[in-house]
Amino acid sequence: MTLLVGVMSQGGHTYQIYEWGGEKFRNLLISEYPDYPDGGGIWVEATGKILYQNMDNDPLNELVLDSGIPVWSTYVDFLPWRNKRTVYDWNGQNFIPFHDEFAKPEFRFQAVQDGDLAFIQSEFDKALSLYQDAIFSDNLKDYSPEIQKNLQDNWRAQIGNVRPTPTPYPADPTEYPRLAAYAYYRIMLLHLVRGYETDAMTVFNTLEQKFPEGNPGHPYIEMANTFMKEYQSTHDIPASCVVAIQYATDNPEILVPLGSDYHGWQSHTYKPEDVCPFR
Repeated sequence: MTLLVGVMSQGGHTYQIYEWGGEKFRNLLISEYPDYPDGGGIWVEATGKILYQNMDNDPLNELVLDSGIPVWSTYVDFLPWRNKRTVYDWNGQNFIPFHDEFAKPEFRFQAVQDGDLAFIQSEFDKALSLYQDAIFSDNLKDYSPEIQKNLQDNWRAQIGNVRPTPTPYPADPTEYPRLAAYAYYRIMLLHLVRGYETDAMTVFNTLEQKFPEGNPGHPYIEMANTFMKEYQSTHDIPASCVVAIQYATDNPEILVPLGSDYHGWQSHTYKPEDVCPFR
């Protein structure tokens, strides 16, 4: 039994899922709050929906949440937005979220973030394709704090709050080399995880050629170099991640173009440990 238990002013709504246990109904969603064990719920925007689908051809349907796109002030304050699909699997007691994916990326940073998400979900072919898009695709758009503000002003102009419509803001010339260098670095990691050491070294050499000292992407080469030196010595990926993470800790500015406060509500805000997910 799926119950709509709350509707907010801008149309977002919360659902809970209950099963009759013989004496009372039991919520099948785990609560985030230990003091309220029956408080588990799932949130969707005004345009979102939930449904039950068999995603893996087993006897049970999975719970699928399409977040939808928010409307009005939530939309403009925290853009850019995409639909986020979360699949909940049944573990015998509860529905547990186990897989996330976003709609097709519009901006280059989204392709990078989607690649990292696919990577940690062991979707290696998908991750590789997304990293390659981040490097080579001409269809992905640039992003920056100024571009975010321009998009917000443009949205407000369409509803009459700003006149005239603002002109587009030029791209930050440092964003592409930074995101591309990071994507090459993640492809190098991906090859190593899959046991393709020769391919990993080819990508590493490409990094050094394309992003020399003075290039905005060069700090990601330095991070890759610290990783590779440790890996060539130990052939231990988690140990090599430790030194890469330390480099990101010592140089936190490399995290900002990957995902920060100006990348929107859905964006992952990068921390040092995100640059190398094996520890």
